[in-house]
Amino acid sequence: MGNGLITSNGAFHARQRRLVQPAFHHRRLVGYTETLARAAEAHVASWRDGDHVELHRALMDLTFATAAEVMFSARSTRPAEDTPVARMMADINAGILPQALLPAPLTRVPLPANRRYRRAIGELHNVIDETVSRYRVHGPEHDDLLYALTAARDEDGQAMPDAQIRDEVVNLMPAGAETTATVLAWAFHHIARDPDVERRLADEVAEVRGDRPPRHADLDRLTYTQRVLRETARLHPLALIMRRSNAPAVVAGIPVPPGVEFVVSHYAIHRDARLYDDPLAFRPERWLAPQSAALPKGAYAPFGSGARKCIGDHFAWLSMTVVVATVLRRHRLVPEPGHAPREVPAAHPHLDRLPMTVRPRRARPGGRGVRGLP
Repeated sequence: MGNGLITSNGAFHARQRRLVQPAFHHRRLVGYTETLARAAEAHVASWRDGDHVELHRALMDLTFATAAEVMFSARSTRPAEDTPVARMMADINAGILPQALLPAPLTRVPLPANRRYRRAIGELHNVIDETVSRYRVHGPEHDDLLYALTAARDEDGQAMPDAQIRDEVVNLMPAGAETTATVLAWAFHHIARDPDVERRLADEVAEVRGDRPPRHADLDRLTYTQRVLRETARLHPLALIMRRSNAPAVVAGIPVPPGVEFVVSHYAIHRDARLYDDPLAFRPERWLAPQSAALPKGAYAPFGSGARKCIGDHFAWLSMTVVVATVLRRHRLVPEPGHAPREVPAAHPHLDRLPMTVRPRRARPGGRGVRGLP
């Protein structure tokens, strides 16, 4: 994983965060919206009435392919097919946790999982190095995220070394794509089981978008969509993050010396009845302004908080909103009868399977847009 934003610490982490931040500037997010909308539309357009889709897997394919296009302008030649870069990132993402937890000698044993992980890391490094070298010599071919990293300069006008850009890419993209896909899968799970939620979402998307692709300016108007996603991320955040005390402190009345490792569970915090009424219930209305404004600092942090908050959190919300709006404009997703998804323990708990049947969404009588079938 190198020494990117996820793995670095201290003054170096703070410097790198300042260098990477412009890649997620509002102006760039506006441009990324078109990329996200195009990729989501191509993926969803391949679904047909009656198709049986394992939705979590399909969303993983979509988010990895989208991340590859945003980062490298790597677009597939066929709408439903992911790119080689997307497959590399998926293999890396699958191997990160085992590589981190296994004793170092075991990670060097030539097991299939180890070989697959190392091969993907090597291939992705080659792609990044070749692209950065080309951008340095010939200038940008596309205004993508990788070019934003090559153009970044610190206070002294120094650029990031090529090896550091490589580390930042390997840190940012695989984890971000998986997090987005997992929250989206849980969102569609809740939407499919509540006809009122599904109908309100479809009506809002039809009112705001009509039959055109989503634009960045639409996102602030998709208020109910954002409440549904916020509630999903409350119930299904990253389970655990780790922090280390840098100075003496008192936590919950307990003196803590420097160097102590903490495990913080947003999963537990988000389900605390002292903070949320009926905390296990899926209730998007709890994110109406007066209720959400009353929460204390730290009560809601699906992407972390403070100096270590995920630098791509705005991109993640943007991506999730675009995907939900794109799917609901075209389709209804019907759960497989009798199937109850199980939560799989992981750094970001995900569903074991999410089989769905695709159904069309018919036009709203007498008006533009679409409306859910009864």
